[in-house]
Amino acid sequence: GYQKNSDKYGAAPIFTPDNLGTVSNKYTSVLGGWQSQISNKSLNEFVFQYTKFDNTISPDSNNPTIYFPNGVISGQNPQTPQSTHQTKYQFKDDISYSTEIAGQSHDFKFGINFIHEPTLSGDFSVGVTAPQFAVSDNSVTAPVTNITQYGGFFGQSTPVNQYSIYLQDDWRPNRRLTVNAGIRYDLWLGFDLDQHSNPIWQELSTQTKYNENYLQDFQNGGGGKLSNDHKNWGPRLGFSWDATGQSKTFVHGGWGIYYDFPYVNATILFPAGAVQSNYGVAYQSFPAENGCVRNADGTCFQIGQPLPPNSLSGNAVFPPNEIASPTLKTPFSRQASLGVSTQATDWLGLSLDLVNIGYRDLPFRFKANPVDPTTGARRFPDLGNFRLWYGKGHADYNAINLQFNARVSQKLLLQGFYTYANARGNVLVGADEFRLTAVTFQPDLSGGSKKDVSVNPLDPQCPYCSGPLDTDAHHRVTIGATYSAPWGLVLSSVFRYRSELPYMIFTSQDLNGDGFRVDLPPGVGHVNEGRGHSFTQFDLRVSKDFPIAGTFGIEVLAEVFNIFNAKNPAGFRGDISDPSSFGTPSKYAGDPLQGEQRLLQIGARVHF
Repeated sequence: GYQKNSDKYGAAPIFTPDNLGTVSNKYTSVLGGWQSQISNKSLNEFVFQYTKFDNTISPDSNNPTIYFPNGVISGQNPQTPQSTHQTKYQFKDDISYSTEIAGQSHDFKFGINFIHEPTLSGDFSVGVTAPQFAVSDNSVTAPVTNITQYGGFFGQSTPVNQYSIYLQDDWRPNRRLTVNAGIRYDLWLGFDLDQHSNPIWQELSTQTKYNENYLQDFQNGGGGKLSNDHKNWGPRLGFSWDATGQSKTFVHGGWGIYYDFPYVNATILFPAGAVQSNYGVAYQSFPAENGCVRNADGTCFQIGQPLPPNSLSGNAVFPPNEIASPTLKTPFSRQASLGVSTQATDWLGLSLDLVNIGYRDLPFRFKANPVDPTTGARRFPDLGNFRLWYGKGHADYNAINLQFNARVSQKLLLQGFYTYANARGNVLVGADEFRLTAVTFQPDLSGGSKKDVSVNPLDPQCPYCSGPLDTDAHHRVTIGATYSAPWGLVLSSVFRYRSELPYMIFTSQDLNGDGFRVDLPPGVGHVNEGRGHSFTQFDLRVSKDFPIAGTFGIEVLAEVFNIFNAKNPAGFRGDISDPSSFGTPSKYAGDPLQGEQRLLQIGARVHF
């Protein structure tokens, strides 16, 4: 396989045209497999794959980057330029063996998997050509609250080897019960990053003035060299039971521990670049009293004026901006489910499932150099506003899933799903992300002084630092219908409903004086306490088939999406210190990733 494409990067309603980038990538893959029927009871399957991936993202402009409080970003995209390069070889072998032991059926499966990645590298020298400004109001003439300029070259290479082995048995002690039991072990080598040369580590490992939990991890040499995680054992157990013996009602369940690839979303990539590169904060000017950057004459700095003196000391030019905590481990989840499925009548099938998932050791990053109120300067003034990659993220998901399938008549089929769910954690974007908050989900958290900021940078695991995840919709409903109408017409429809998603209610007034402009205002008990708007969409499809000869024919169809033209507002702003925009949406149906406005399409399909 070969693929090459180019597209626009960063398109969103709140980003100006000069904030876009261009993404180009090439992907090559060679895959080969060999199946061998060893005997009438055993099968061997071998797979080899080679892949090569190259990706570049370049800016569409070099204008100064400006972060506005309402979430709008103009100027050079702050995530450009960057590139990623990967070369991977995979060798995988699985053996299946069926037998009977003491008159009971067993289907054994054993497998090994080896992935060799000699190239896993990239360039993330973002923001080196344009300064980044955060302003206090939605105007280019507003006082500036923070200035940052990056310099140098950020490149990293972290070759990785992955080893996996598993054994499982599908055991049928009788005709009504099947038990699935297995165990898996995963080992990833290449994450033992040596950070002794990182000035951030040198500072954190020797300082004695501050003693928060995340700083204690660096005491006595902690984090100087990270460790590969060797404890990734994943047992799992499941069952399916024919409750009546008539294959109409089944009870099923399972439990297991599942590990994710520890490189999930660049956990080590950025800290590795901090060691292997000379990239970092070349210039930074912190806000003084009243929350604005000051000129030499004491006035608030505005964009277009000569830059104030660099707040970084002379020996700290180009300090790195990333450090990895020794708490980083392989992220994993404990998953459990229990359910029942039944054919209630000849025309109705029902199922009920309970799901519990606990995600642990999730990596996330936060800015860990707050202002010391006793000095009015950053705690570590020789360093920039660096990001700490931390390994104690968590999330929990609990859900009840209901499903029905109904053949109401020979002409009408119905299918429906309902989910009641609750998802909470301290990595609000989700269990597969590393960001505390998502820029594209809540635009007024996108500013340079707000991005990657915990509401409590001294204790990002604090009780009120956990709350509903961005995706926490308590109710989700999907109902589909197909009706065979007269004259050969087929009508199909889908209705979707999702209850309100949460968003962060915060103030950008820096109530606690830590230098970060993301604080919970009085009366707000935890992150993501606000709720936005529900989502509804009803789609309809009408089709008719015109046979011509044999299996050859033409199907003519018409489809209407969002037939009632629901607006589906999203992207709610939560900055309570900006009353004009607080609680208002920034996205609607028709915007990128927001579903359609009312849309009609007609078409024809030839089948043979």
